[in-house]
Amino acid sequence: MREERTVLSLDIVGSRRMKRPGLTMRVQHRFALFREYVRRHLTAWSGGGKDAIWAGDGLLALFRSQADGARCARAILEGLPDFNAAHPEETPISVRIGVHSGPILRSPDQPLGEVTSATLDLAGHLQKYGPEGSVLISDAVYRTLDTPEDWSPAAKEIQAQFEVPVYAFPALATGSTPAAEATLDRVAEDTEKTPLLRLRIAVGDTTWEEAVEQEGLVGRPDTRPSRLSRLVIRGDDAVSRNHAQISRLGDTFLLEDLGSANGTCVNGTWLQPGVSVPLNVGDEIRLGERTVITAIGTD
Repeated sequence: MREERTVLSLDIVGSRRMKRPGLTMRVQHRFALFREYVRRHLTAWSGGGKDAIWAGDGLLALFRSQADGARCARAILEGLPDFNAAHPEETPISVRIGVHSGPILRSPDQPLGEVTSATLDLAGHLQKYGPEGSVLISDAVYRTLDTPEDWSPAAKEIQAQFEVPVYAFPALATGSTPAAEATLDRVAEDTEKTPLLRLRIAVGDTTWEEAVEQEGLVGRPDTRPSRLSRLVIRGDDAVSRNHAQISRLGDTFLLEDLGSANGTCVNGTWLQPGVSVPLNVGDEIRLGERTVITAIGTD
């Protein structure tokens, strides 16, 4: 079913630096408080905040109103100083947010984590290229605002990354800015550090290693074209051609069974088809009759 939706993409800035050894439980508590803070805003602006998914330190949320998506993003950003002030002993949280509106193809019961859409992708890119402590929105959202004067055209270095007009909050100076140049430098650095999930695949006595950067389709050989890179399993006919999918959202890798004939088992638990679960280093995936895939690390 095709529907027009507004997508909010949020990421916590510098979350890797916050996850220092010995502070795991403290950071988890901090992030739990922040998720609850964001959830209250989603509830206020999206009719309950149910159509949202967290993966690691990133959030995707859907709205039916373009203006409500922008208002929610702005409210999250403007409320952060008070949120951080309430916990002065903790590292302050800062975010980048992107908001875009457009068509999404989605079946009625399809979880948000399974949806593939150019609209979702553009919201994610707006978030990725946003300066720290900012919201970037597309022209499709900007044209619905009741206070457009609070927003300004994105700096030209950022605008050059997009084919549609982009606007920023808080209002930024137009043209070249040090913040825009620093943002592009940071994006280039983050791209260089994009984690790879390393996998050890064993089919009977045959073992080899593969790596997934963004998405990988696990299955038997198939000559038909696919937009996803394939992790080809040979020698196990109980593996389906399109058996399972591994994808990355933020710093988290997700695993999903694609309705395979014989199912996918992770650490002894069978997955429900179509439901994504986090995939962590050390997890053991069993599929088919003789295939075992182990997540051995991230680079």
